[in-house]
Amino acid sequence: MSVTNNQVAHAVASFPGGVFTPIRQDGCVITNPGVGIYRVTLLPGRGSVGQNLKVTANAKAGAARIVNIDTVSQTQVDVFTYDAGGIAADADVVWVTIEVVPKVS
Repeated sequence: MSVTNNQVAHAVASFPGGVFTPIRQDGCVITNPGVGIYRVTLLPGRGSVGQNLKVTANAKAGAARIVNIDTVSQTQVDVFTYDAGGIAADADVVWVTIEVVPKVS
């Protein structure tokens, strides 16, 4: 999958056998700095001052997952996943899409 339109990055990661494995990193790098935390860092030239990042994330697991997104900067977002009880938990698969949209004055 290539990055298209105003989409600047797309990342997918999984946990086969409990090991973090990036599957796709288009326009970004995805890491797993802790349980239930996925950090997506845009490659140089992907973020833009004066514009907002629109982040969409989804997680799949054998049980329900709650997903929360924190835009850290113009070039980095953190995605957090929790189980149904609100406890940080890694997902089987995580998808993240980042788009650049104009700021509204």
